[in-house]
Amino acid sequence: LKVTFEAHQVDSGLKFSAPLDQKIKFIHLSGRLNLDQTLPRGIPALLNALSREGGVVEVEKADIDWGELALNANGTLTLDELKQPVASFSATIRGLDKILDELAEQKVIKRGVAQIAKGILSALKESPVSTTELSSHRIPLSLQNGEVSVATIPLFRVSPIRWPEK
Repeated sequence: LKVTFEAHQVDSGLKFSAPLDQKIKFIHLSGRLNLDQTLPRGIPALLNALSREGGVVEVEKADIDWGELALNANGTLTLDELKQPVASFSATIRGLDKILDELAEQKVIKRGVAQIAKGILSALKESPVSTTELSSHRIPLSLQNGEVSVATIPLFRVSPIRWPEK
């Protein structure tokens, strides 16, 4: 089953200043849902099937434009037994250095973690095409057990998702 999701001007729910804005300008996801059963009707049944049956969404393309952050990625997404997301992506991210600084400033991550991440990620930096463009990084990005990691560096935890019952 081919799946496409697109959203514009999404309120992030976070209180960041520059380089991230309150609103996410653009989110686009496209991919395929692989499930070894007939597609269930309704979101709760689909979530249960993904969690219970090990269904996987193969994300062929993910694009996010959020302030100075631009992400282009592909990878896989599934739900664990508690219906929480588990994801593994290969991503090109522009503006990561500034984002890490902002996350440390907002105390989302520790300043030392941001510095270590920036040091390791400097080896993964791709040269900008022009002098006005921010550099980008091609990195592995994952979410498991509520923890977001860049490469092998745990950055921060995310709150569990409370899915609707109906």
